[in-house]
Amino acid sequence: MPRSCRTFTFSSVVVAEAESNHPRKGWVTQHMPAECLNDGDVDVYLCGPPPMVDAVREYFDNNGVKPNSFHYEKFMPNVPSVKS
Repeated sequence: MPRSCRTFTFSSVVVAEAESNHPRKGWVTQHMPAECLNDGDVDVYLCGPPPMVDAVREYFDNNGVKPNSFHYEKFMPNVPSVKS
């Protein structure tokens, strides 16, 4: 990893059944401790379905977090086309 990214961290969060062994399940906002947001002195990169991205944006607004930059990509699952 380049030296300029030494403090880069990432976490994955999944929507999963309670029996899942993944350490972070549920909403992304449940797994964003304040110390990771560094009072807004962060660059946020987020990729997920629209409700997740919208929830993070709302979380930031409701908690007064204004990241240095906030990059996101909303995606939808592929759905097979239906032949008529």
